[in-house]
Amino acid sequence: MFILKRKIVVIGSVKALPRLLGLAIFLLLAGCGGGSSDNAESGAGEAPATEAVPADEVAEETEEPLELKRRIVVIGDSIGAGTGASSNFPAILQGLTGIEVVNASTPGISAEAGISKAPSLIERLRPMYLVVLLGTNNAAGAGGGVSGAVDALRKVTGVARDAGVVPVIGTLPPISRDPAQNDNASAISGGIAGISGARIARVDQVVSLADIGDGLHPNDNGQAQIARAFAGQIY
Repeated sequence: MFILKRKIVVIGSVKALPRLLGLAIFLLLAGCGGGSSDNAESGAGEAPATEAVPADEVAEETEEPLELKRRIVVIGDSIGAGTGASSNFPAILQGLTGIEVVNASTPGISAEAGISKAPSLIERLRPMYLVVLLGTNNAAGAGGGVSGAVDALRKVTGVARDAGVVPVIGTLPPISRDPAQNDNASAISGGIAGISGARIARVDQVVSLADIGDGLHPNDNGQAQIARAFAGQIY
């Protein structure tokens, strides 16, 4: 009876709990070798306070999506720059949509070289839409030709979508100066039409040979038609 009574008193005593817990921890450490100076120096038998996370996993967990702005970025060649016309389709597109348009077109550039600018432009400007009209110079023999243009435009579609940006890819206007080059442009347009994951602006269906002023570049009416084709995909 005396032993039972003593156990009840000890277990029910709040003041005795810290001493008992301390004694239990001491005995546990002693039994596991936690009190050994050798273990303390070598770290044997000690559990790390936290588990290290690889740097790449930390970056992935802490990475936040880009905060996109109501903005359109256009990547194009001399057509986007407005060569052969008094205006260019990016400027007209801004008027049609009421959305700020940043024109990053570079005359003479191939599709492959043009899409290489996409990642930095997206990161810096954070647009809602990426409008691309590239491939005419490929049709004329630049870059990787027809297949190079289509592959590049397929790639830039993935780059945009990965960043949460809507890719709008334009098919090509005709080329009136050379039938073989025009056939290449048509082939590139056919490849673009088959790209999944992008909105396709059918420039090839609204710009005619009569809209090509110098054999390669659209005139004012051609630029306006291109802008309308893209505006129809901005929603």
